Amino acid sequence: MFADDKSIENFQQLFFEFKKYLELQKEYTKLELTEKLTILLSTLIMIVILIILGMVALFYLLFALAYVLEPLVGG
Repeated sequence: MFADDKSIENFQQLFFEFKKYLELQKEYTKLELTEKLTILLSTLIMIVILIILGMVALFYLLFALAYVLEPLVGG
């Protein structure tokens, strides 16, 4: 059934294409994982920066409130 050379070449080519497909899928998975990790890391960094800036702003606002309340409480 598979005695002729053409069918053997077809199977070899099919095997080669399948191997190439698996390598491409592996590379695509790596790229997709890298993309998602990059988005996650940048989001976390942005959240940390916003929290730090919010804490600094809150610090200054609380000092301003303390200066406003100073005459009322006799400080």
